[in-house]
Amino acid sequence: MLSEVEQLLAAKRELEVRKSKLALTLPHLHGWKFYKWAREFFESRNPMTLLCAANQISKSSTAIRKTIEWATNKSLWPSLWVTTPKQFWYLYPTSAIATVEFQNKWVPEFMPKLGQFSGERKKEYCLHPVYGWKAVYKRGELDSIEFASGVTVYFKTYAQNVHTLQAGSCYFIVCDEELPETLYPELAFRTEGVGGYFNMVFTATRNQLLWYLAIEAIGTSMENFKSAKKLQVTMYDCKEYEDGTQGHFNDAKIERAIGKCANQQEVQRRVFGRFIQEQGRKYPTFDPQVHMVKPFSIPNGWHYFGGVDPGSGGVSNHPCGMGIIAVNPSYTQGYIVDAFRGDGIETSAGDTLDYFLKMKSNWPKLLVQVYDQSDKDFDIISTRLGEPFQKAEKKHEFGESVVNTLFKNNMLKLFDTPELNKLSRELMMFMHTTNKRQAADDLIDGALRYPAMAIPWDFTQIKSTRITKKERVWTELDYKKAEIDDRRGVFVKTSGVNNFEEDYTNEIEDWNEFYGN
Repeated sequence: MLSEVEQLLAAKRELEVRKSKLALTLPHLHGWKFYKWAREFFESRNPMTLLCAANQISKSSTAIRKTIEWATNKSLWPSLWVTTPKQFWYLYPTSAIATVEFQNKWVPEFMPKLGQFSGERKKEYCLHPVYGWKAVYKRGELDSIEFASGVTVYFKTYAQNVHTLQAGSCYFIVCDEELPETLYPELAFRTEGVGGYFNMVFTATRNQLLWYLAIEAIGTSMENFKSAKKLQVTMYDCKEYEDGTQGHFNDAKIERAIGKCANQQEVQRRVFGRFIQEQGRKYPTFDPQVHMVKPFSIPNGWHYFGGVDPGSGGVSNHPCGMGIIAVNPSYTQGYIVDAFRGDGIETSAGDTLDYFLKMKSNWPKLLVQVYDQSDKDFDIISTRLGEPFQKAEKKHEFGESVVNTLFKNNMLKLFDTPELNKLSRELMMFMHTTNKRQAADDLIDGALRYPAMAIPWDFTQIKSTRITKKERVWTELDYKKAEIDDRRGVFVKTSGVNNFEEDYTNEIEDWNEFYGN
C-alpha cells in the first residue's frame, strides 16, 4: 500500500502528464504563460481594446490566442453576444504576411491539435468535434479558418479597398499592426449590428492622428475612444509572468536593447511602447497635443492672412484647400483659425472662390490673400469680382522650413475644429517619400504653407543653438526594410538620423534676411 507521500507524488506526476498533454493539444490556453498585461488583454470584454507596445513581447501571440479562444469556447458566447457568432475578421498588413504568420506561428504554436491533426503546409486541419478546424487557401494564400464550432475567421488585409470590407457583419475584428485610419469607420460599422468587438495590437509607426490621440492623449479633452480599454506595454512589463516566474526580459537584456537603439525616439518606441512619430516626416516639429488648441475669440487688432489651393476635386482629382491665419501685431504668434477642404466635391475656379468668400465673411478683413498661380481661371474670375489675390510663394523646401520653424518654436497653432483636424492628419502623415501627385497636402498648401509664407514673421525673438547634423531622408526601400525589421524585433543603428534636428540658427537668419529684419 502506497504511503500518503507516495500517493501525493503519484497524483503530482499525473497532473504534470495532463498538463503536458494540454500544453501540446490546446497550446493557445495551456502552452504558454501569460504576462499580467497579456491576461488583461485576453480577458477584456470591452467593445474596443487597444494594445500599443514594442515588438517581440508577444502582443501578436496574445491576440491570436484570444481569437482562437473566442472562436472555439461556446460557453463564452452567451456573455459576449446576443446571437450566435458566425464570422470573425483578422487583419494583417498584407496577405503574404497573413499566410506566413499562420504557417509559422498560428499552426505550430497555437492552433488546437486534438484528434487527427495535419501540420502539412497548405493542408492544415484538425478533426475534433469541439476544437476542430480547417485552413482554406485561395490562389496559394490563406483565406480563412473554418472552426468546428461554426465560426469562420476570415483573413483581410490593409491593402484591400474599403469597398471589399463591406460584406457581412463581424462578431470579432482583430487588427495586427496599426490600421490605416481610413479603414476604421467601415470596420466599426461591420461590428455595430451584432454587438461585435474591435481589438488592435500594434507598434505605432504610421503617425496617424486617430490612433495618436487615442493612445497619447489619454485623460485630455483630445482623447479619442475614451471608453475603450487601452494598454501600453513596455519591456519592463515583461520581466515576470503573472505567476511570478521569470519573464522573457530582465534588466540586463533591456539595457542591451536600449544600447542598440539609434536614438531616444527609438528607445521610447521599442522599449516603452510609446506612440512615436516616424522618421521621415516633412513636418516633424508638429505635435497635435501641443499645436491644436480650443478655439477662442481673437483679440482686436490682429491681422488676417488667407490662402487658396484651387482643385477640381471629385473622385480622381485633388480637392480645393483653403484657410485663414490670424497673427498678432508683432508677428510673433499666429493661429490657423479656419479652413475648408472640398472632399469629394467637384469644383470649378468659380466654385472654389465662392467657398473662400463664404469662409472669409466670418472674419475681419484680410490683410493679404494668396493663391496657387498655376490656376489661371481662378485669377481671372477673382480679379473681375474685385477680389484680387497675390501669387503664393511655392518653393517647397523654403516653405516647409518656415513651417517647421514656426511649429518648433510654438509660434503657430491650429484651432481644434473638424476641418483643421484634417490638416493635422495631413501634417502627421506627409512623408519625404510621399509622391506629390498622390500626396494629401491640400490644406498644407492652401491653409498653411501659402498664407504662412505671406506673413512677415519676427524670428528675432527665438533663441536657438546651432546644430550641425542634418536628418537623413529615408527612401521607400528604407521604410519597407524598417517594417520587416519591426516585426522581427531587429534593432538597427542608423547613421545620420538625430530626431529631426535642423540647423534652426541658419534658418532663422535666412528668414530675418528674407523679411528685412
